[in-house]
Amino acid sequence: MPELAVFLANITLPVPVIDKTGLEGMYKINLAFSVTLAGGKQMSNDPDLYSALQQPLGLKMEEHKGLVGPYAN
Repeated sequence: MPELAVFLANITLPVPVIDKTGLEGMYKINLAFSVTLAGGKQMSNDPDLYSALQQPLGLKMEEHKGLVGPYAN
């Protein structure tokens, strides 16, 4: 799951994505999602990223405020 968090951080807004699932091990994930362009046009009929994570995988991205990095403790 940490690798998925890094991937999501790279394709979303420039904010950290922190894995709080507690899941360990390797998972094979097929993630198809649509990107919305400026002007509101979607690139495909796939769901948006948040729905693509939640519907088949049961994962949720939630926004939280807090410290990140060496000051997070």
